[in-house]
Amino acid sequence: MDRRWVAVKTQEEKDKTKILEAVISAEILGHNEELYGYLIYRSADRPNVKIIDEQTVQIFYHYNRNYSQ
Repeated sequence: MDRRWVAVKTQEEKDKTKILEAVISAEILGHNEELYGYLIYRSADRPNVKIIDEQTVQIFYHYNRNYSQ
């Protein structure tokens, strides 16, 4: 992925998304185990997903910058 947000709502979209570094993929499941989409993130970051209601998902994402010397 290229430092921009990309909506990934289906397995097919996930399979087509270009990913440049090691990441974790997690399903976002809502009410009645309905699939809202996928959260694809780096292990160094700290995402948090909250289901607000049947129509709303809130994502808090803390990008942890990796510094090299």
